[in-house]
Amino acid sequence: MSKIKFFTKEYPVELPIRARFAGMDSEAAFRKSLEEQPDDWEYRNKEVYYDINPQGFRTYDLDVVDWKDSIVLFGCSQVFGTGLAEEDTLAKQIEELVDVPVINLAVSGGSNDVTIANMSLLAMAGARPRAVVNFWTSPFRFSFFQEEDRKISTIGPWVEAGWAYAEEGEIDFAEAYYGYVNNCHFYEKLNLQRIQQNLIWRGVPTKVIDASFFLDVARSLEIDYIDRTDFARDLGHNGKDTTKRAAEYVVGKLV
Repeated sequence: MSKIKFFTKEYPVELPIRARFAGMDSEAAFRKSLEEQPDDWEYRNKEVYYDINPQGFRTYDLDVVDWKDSIVLFGCSQVFGTGLAEEDTLAKQIEELVDVPVINLAVSGGSNDVTIANMSLLAMAGARPRAVVNFWTSPFRFSFFQEEDRKISTIGPWVEAGWAYAEEGEIDFAEAYYGYVNNCHFYEKLNLQRIQQNLIWRGVPTKVIDASFFLDVARSLEIDYIDRTDFARDLGHNGKDTTKRAAEYVVGKLV
């Protein structure tokens, strides 16, 4: 099988890399938490590292992956594992339970658009994983795709007025986002994306598992919802116990 070039976010440094902080899990936020959290706060002394592979994902080098013997995860930063140590991420907790390689193709700050695009690339390359697991993210996100280098930029509720480069030229992300909000039927699009996903894997032996960490998404797609019971180091993403329940849910669906 030829190498697959997936869509992912652009990193400002050469890959692969090991980083101590990423995204919302910033050094500034961590230092603030050290001042505000209790003395027994778990992350006061627990190290968190982000090992990003040459292709821009928090997982194994994709050039050596045996797709047919793997479980593949899709999603946003909740699946990427923002604020979690590597061993506490969803991928590693599933791997620990089933002893099968779990490939984490989640994109931090990504969208369902990115998931569907990368699923399509995986399937078109002829990959037939044991299972694909999609933790559907919020529909209130939109991604700009740069086809040439397979890089994406995503706008969502977090966006502030500012400028970033996209293939069409310079775009005001805030203006673009609010235009998207005012003109998009979010849940209709979400359900169409679910149909797209089912068509991608129709007729192949790969098992498809759907869930969400977003209640509105779970209700719209009529899939299972995993609620948050604890927080990661950044105090904004799911903690290791919530992630453990998600891992157990996935494993239960594999049988």
